[in-house]
Amino acid sequence: MKKRIAAIILIALLMIQFYPKFSLATGNMVQYESDYIIYNYESSEQEIIDEISFDLDKDAERINKTLNFSRNQKTNIYIYPNQKIFHRKKYGSLIDVIKVFSNLDWYVGDNVKDNITLVSPLNPGPDHSKESIIGVIPHEYVHTIIYQLNPKTPLWMNEGIALYLTNGKDMASYESDYAPSFEDIQTSNPIKFARVDGYAYAQTYIEYLDITYGFDAILEFINGDLSYEDAFDQSEKKLYDGWIEYLRSKE
Repeated sequence: MKKRIAAIILIALLMIQFYPKFSLATGNMVQYESDYIIYNYESSEQEIIDEISFDLDKDAERINKTLNFSRNQKTNIYIYPNQKIFHRKKYGSLIDVIKVFSNLDWYVGDNVKDNITLVSPLNPGPDHSKESIIGVIPHEYVHTIIYQLNPKTPLWMNEGIALYLTNGKDMASYESDYAPSFEDIQTSNPIKFARVDGYAYAQTYIEYLDITYGFDAILEFINGDLSYEDAFDQSEKKLYDGWIEYLRSKE
């Protein structure tokens, strides 16, 4: 009997934890379809949909062309009225425990496979503005395309490509002494990625690969699920060392 009660309690706790993740939509969401996107949002966010849909379609068309990607299915974007709902839809109720130890005010957008999840630009939270959250959307769109091309793409490459294609290609100088270590760039944890300044440096890594080997090699690495040696004729460690030298040349 005690084992049965313990099992019931465990199941109940798991349901509480994962219930918010069962559906990305909330019960109050409505939909609007543009040429490339299906927007899922609460009616109070309508003005944002009107503001961003035209430009986002242009961004989506450009990103698809750059990544040599085509499909008939549209990308779903789920826009949540606040960070609390957004965080729970991604990680479940456990996120409330994580937030006790980590400040996640910066975390306002993500992808769940080929879907985008986003905090409403009308309620950006303490670390963002309306404009900065709108700027996150093309970045997350890149992730949805990379997921469809190769869901095993390493986080460092995945984030780097998204940053490179949406932040612009002309990079300022970065100090190599503060660059993430080779061990750091192996992480698959997005929170650790942020802590090691991945959002500052990963774009420069893709810039280095593009200048040195060409963007086609980057596409081959993603599309072909290739090793670094196959795509770039270099080991990952040698690519890392070359990138550090590239950063030093720009200091």
